[in-house]
Amino acid sequence: MGFNTDIISATTISGGTIYGDGSNLTGVIGSSYKVYTALLTQTGTTAPVATVLENTIGDIVWSYDSVGVYLVTSIGNFTENKTIIFMNGNNSIAYGIYPSINSIGNDITIETASISPLVYSDGILYNTPIEIRVYN
Repeated sequence: MGFNTDIISATTISGGTIYGDGSNLTGVIGSSYKVYTALLTQTGTTAPVATVLENTIGDIVWSYDSVGVYLVTSIGNFTENKTIIFMNGNNSIAYGIYPSINSIGNDITIETASISPLVYSDGILYNTPIEIRVYN
């Protein structure tokens, strides 16, 4: 029984991931997008509160627009046709979460509603995961 005695020199790389088997590296260094990942909670008539897990996009501001409608604003950082949003619901089939991006590129609208009947509702977001990606 033998051990692999090959030595691979290490280099510190920040901001990216290297994929491979250690001897024949494949993949990319760096990221092809900026990301904002958070857990959202909203109660009453207040803006959602974000527990930010990662933010490489820049300043993000949450605000309350109206019942079941919230805005996330980042001036000039949401590039049209290069921004996508991932959100998961609260494990309930009775509610829906509907994110959309406006054409200006500064705001993302998040709408929450009961599904049957469709009525905009507050208080649906509770540790709800959101990820916003802006591709280069």
